[in-house]
Amino acid sequence: MRSSRVRHTTSQAARRRVGTPGPTTDAHMLAQTRSSQRKPSVNHRATAPLEAFETRVALNEMKLKVARWIQSCFRTLRKSFRRLPLATQNSAFLRVPQELIDHIVDFLWDNAVTLTRCCFVCHPWRLAARYHLRRYEHLTVRSRTDLTEYGRVLQLNRNTPLFTNKRRLRDYKIEIIDDHRRPFAHLFPIFMRGSDVTGASKLSINQVDWTSIQPHDQFFRCLSSYTNITSLHLCHCRFHSASHLYRTVDALPSLTYLKLSDITILRPLVIGLLPHSAMELDCHGATTECSTSAQRLFRSSPPLTGIDDPVATIPGAKVMFNTPSTHLELTMEEGLFHS
Repeated sequence: MRSSRVRHTTSQAARRRVGTPGPTTDAHMLAQTRSSQRKPSVNHRATAPLEAFETRVALNEMKLKVARWIQSCFRTLRKSFRRLPLATQNSAFLRVPQELIDHIVDFLWDNAVTLTRCCFVCHPWRLAARYHLRRYEHLTVRSRTDLTEYGRVLQLNRNTPLFTNKRRLRDYKIEIIDDHRRPFAHLFPIFMRGSDVTGASKLSINQVDWTSIQPHDQFFRCLSSYTNITSLHLCHCRFHSASHLYRTVDALPSLTYLKLSDITILRPLVIGLLPHSAMELDCHGATTECSTSAQRLFRSSPPLTGIDDPVATIPGAKVMFNTPSTHLELTMEEGLFHS
């Protein structure tokens, strides 16, 4: 009996050394296996917002990638289109029926700026836009962008007058309306050469303020290229000194008609600064004050003579100086020449 107990004890010790499963170790290992196979409890209410957030983040990343891809495509297309030359009628690029192009451009008949942009698309579009631009008798420039585009179009169509109608060639007018936020009138003759605007005979410059920004000498040199301008109208303009006004008028070699409306000069006028021989004026129906202002503006021979007229003393009345070939018109609106 004692020997059997010793054998059982030694067998258990041997099993523990060797690692063979015994009755106690089997139950313990089975419990561990069942506990490891058992799935942990998941709180679905807590994980639902997290999954939605991760989904939104993934969608935003996808949208950002798509937007970047579209931007890269547009950049590539823009670079490729810039390198392409203007298409001609015989080329295979943008072959659209001329009737369809004419129909599209017909809707832009009252927008000269957009018509000038159509001239840079291709040759068929240029022909369709030129048809409407020739009807324009009054070219208005209101911004630096308009000035640049008109200058490019006029230079491109230098041989063929773009804005001129042969029947009304003498009535063609260019109007410059300066922008006080981004002034551009001091660059007008530099960007739009007079040699490219051969059909214009009238020039109007409005809302110029040269008290802070003064024109460069190149302005007056380029302005002298407008050899066909016979009429000049300066309206609501401010000059730092009278020399700018004198040089502007003197730069136009063929000028025969001058109209001044609401002109402000900070520095006093200098008599006889501009000897303009073409302006030999006779004063009819003008007051003495108006004659004195005109004498200060030009040194004319024979001198101006004033004739008192009750009508001319009314505010806003127009006073005309007539000669057989040239005349000067001064409008006394809010006082002429503020010194």
